[in-house]
Amino acid sequence: GLGVSALDPLRTREILVEALGYQYASGLALRGWNPVDEKPYSDSALWLVFTLCAYLKETGDMAFLDEAVPFHDGGSATVLAHVQAALDFLESNKGNHGLMLIKFGDWNDSLTNIGKEGRGESVWLTIAYAEAMREMAQLMEFLERPNELADFQLRRERVIAAVNESAWDGEWYLRCYDDNGRPIGSQENRFAKIFMEPQCWSLIAGLATPERVRQVIESCDRHLGTRLGYQLLTPPYTELDPNIGRISSMEPG
Repeated sequence: GLGVSALDPLRTREILVEALGYQYASGLALRGWNPVDEKPYSDSALWLVFTLCAYLKETGDMAFLDEAVPFHDGGSATVLAHVQAALDFLESNKGNHGLMLIKFGDWNDSLTNIGKEGRGESVWLTIAYAEAMREMAQLMEFLERPNELADFQLRRERVIAAVNESAWDGEWYLRCYDDNGRPIGSQENRFAKIFMEPQCWSLIAGLATPERVRQVIESCDRHLGTRLGYQLLTPPYTELDPNIGRISSMEPG
C-alpha cells in the first residue's frame, strides 16, 4: 500500500482497509493472511502508520480517519482508533532497556528466537516507532489536536533517549537484545557484529546525534559496503545459533 500511494492512492486505501481488518483489538496485527499467519511479529501494525500518513498526504481524505473498520477478533473501530491501538500496543510492550519487545520477529522476520520467551527487544523497531511518532505528531498538528500532538512528541522523546542510552555499541547501533539481555549486532558478537537496518533508520528517524551520524555512515562504509552494494549484516552466520533463530541457518551472506 505504501509503495503505490503516490501512483494509485485508491488502491492504497483498499489495502489499508483490508489490512486493518486483520488487526486484533489489542493493536497487534497479522503478518499475512494468504494464508493467515498468526505468529506475533511485533512490527506488522506499525506499517499502518506510514501507509496511512502517505495516503492522507496524497489525497487529503481526512474523512477516512473516521471510517469504521472491523477487528480480526471482533468489534470495530475507526481507522484512527485502529492506528492508535497499534501504537498503544507497542508503547505498553517494552523490555528492560525501554525498547519495544520483538516477540516472534520484526522487519527481519528471520530473527525468530530473539524474543521467544517474551523478553527480547528490537532496536530497529524502537527506532521505527520513533519515526512513526513523528508522522503521527505531524498529523495531529494538522488536525489541530494539541493533546494528542503532545503525547506523540513525548513518546518520541522517550524512545529516542532509550535507544541512544541503551543501544549504542560505540561505533554503530545494536540490532536487538535477546531474552537474556545479550546484545545482537554488537562488536562483542562472533557473527553479525553489525546490521544495516538500525543504522539506516537512525538517520531516517533523525535519532542519531551529528557525531553519531558520522560514525554510523563510516561504520556502514567500512564494514558493510561492497562494490555491489551494502550487506544486511556482517560477518554472516555460518553456524546455527538457537538463541538467534532462522537467520543463523541460512546460506552465509
